[in-house]
Amino acid sequence: GDGGDAGLTALASRGYGDALADVLARVPLEAALPAAGAVREGRAVWVEHRAAGVAAYPAMARLYDATATAATAALPLRESAGTVPGV
Repeated sequence: GDGGDAGLTALASRGYGDALADVLARVPLEAALPAAGAVREGRAVWVEHRAAGVAAYPAMARLYDATATAATAALPLRESAGTVPGV
């Protein structure tokens, strides 16, 4: 696009359930979420426990509650065409 629609698109997800997977299917690049932050900043984002995740990224509370996730990692993957968030 013209840069105005910058965002992250999930190519696949596992373990999130349909409702949460739909929410995470397209995430704006400016979203306060670990994956968006990893891409914006070009660095890995490590969240070691739920309390730290919710403090840094309040929207993560829903993901943690829905999945019983205790930690999060987001890594920006690079290819020749640019950054591709992947993990």
